[in-house]
Amino acid sequence: MFLNFGFWDCGQFARYLLQNQLYMKDGSFDDQLLHFLIDSSTYYVVRTNLQGLYTYVNPHFQRKFSYMTDNFAGLPFQETIHPGDVETCNQAAIHCITQPGKPVKLAIRKSSPTGDFYWTSWEFIGVTDAAGATSEILCIGHDITEGVTAEIKYTKTSHKMDAILDTITDGFFVVDRNWRIIQANRAFENLLHARREEQVGQFLWDLYPDAASLRFYAEAHRAVREQQVVHLEEFYPSFNTWFAVAAYPSEEGLTVYFRDVTERKQQENELRDSLYKLRAILNSTTDVNFFIDAGRTILSFNRRAGDDARMRFGRELKAGQRIYEYIPDEDRTRFDILFKRALGGDRLEIEYLMQYPRGAAHWVRVDFHPVRDDEDNTIGVALNVVDINDRKQAEIQIRNQNERLLEITRVQSHELRRPVANMLGLVYLFNYENPSDEFNQTLLRSMKLTASELDTIIHRIVAMTQEL
Repeated sequence: MFLNFGFWDCGQFARYLLQNQLYMKDGSFDDQLLHFLIDSSTYYVVRTNLQGLYTYVNPHFQRKFSYMTDNFAGLPFQETIHPGDVETCNQAAIHCITQPGKPVKLAIRKSSPTGDFYWTSWEFIGVTDAAGATSEILCIGHDITEGVTAEIKYTKTSHKMDAILDTITDGFFVVDRNWRIIQANRAFENLLHARREEQVGQFLWDLYPDAASLRFYAEAHRAVREQQVVHLEEFYPSFNTWFAVAAYPSEEGLTVYFRDVTERKQQENELRDSLYKLRAILNSTTDVNFFIDAGRTILSFNRRAGDDARMRFGRELKAGQRIYEYIPDEDRTRFDILFKRALGGDRLEIEYLMQYPRGAAHWVRVDFHPVRDDEDNTIGVALNVVDINDRKQAEIQIRNQNERLLEITRVQSHELRRPVANMLGLVYLFNYENPSDEFNQTLLRSMKLTASELDTIIHRIVAMTQEL
């Protein structure tokens, strides 16, 4: 037999209560409950026969679904519910007929005027006649659309959130205040080599007992206790992995993000070893070395730079200080121009007479070299100061010698030529045929003066030569 049923009205349910002689404690019928169910503006009460035709609906049901029909009596229940719920109702009806007096719960969709549907929750129960056979089905229900819609929306949002969490590469899990895992993402499975279906619902510290000896254990408890976000990096021996962890507490528990940073840690160790070797090399040189970031902050320096700072400025050089603290005021503008050019990619060299205490001065060469990261972005400038005082002094000496040689050459080519020319001219005028000629006496006096001038010039040249 094809069985149909509709939703039973609260009034019918009340009559069922009466038919089955359910009394109050004082032995009277609960007339107030009876009238409440029939006249309720919250509960639907309907009755159907065993053929699935409506035999009664209460006023609230009639008002709510009046857009379907003005009279539900004799209407098949199939016309009032979602096609997808017909079989569910059939099974509930079979239960009511075969097990009268035992209610069955179900949720049913009913079409709405907008083309959507309402969600309703029902309890069906089979009612017997005087002979004890099931004669009709009584149903009492109420609208649950708002709750179901909210639940569906929450479920969709939850699924969407789960999908988003499964796309991130960081491991993610949530524990409640009892430290039971209530949510995890795919990266959690990959990083911990575990199936989340087997982990969710389990006690975190039972799954990972050795974690109790880790710093994470103490920090996680502190985060929950003090309601503070915690960050840490720690090596987990059981996984032979370095993890970076961020834990965010809430009233419900603790949300944890973690990722594998083993490769970065290995690179840091390699870099640390490289820096140690580089520092050893830099500390063995007599050059002054600085690494300065784009903000003119000293990031690192070698031992010679520290010695130089103590000698020139009388204080300890420290990373984090501004390089301007070690540049005289009169040189800062020039330094800044060169530094900006180096940040722009230029490699520069300048020679500079550096002033030291007590008036001492020393020639140095200052090299500006741009420092780039792996992506070829300039992140700072390497400053190298080389002692060139000996070379510079030698250059100055050579230059001075050259200047003296040029002066000697000038004297020889100009000042020496004049008296020699005068001397030659006087010799040509001398009267050799008559040595006693008075004019010869005048010439001899002039020749004496010219010879004296020539001697002075020669002595000057000899003195200049000795200075070379």
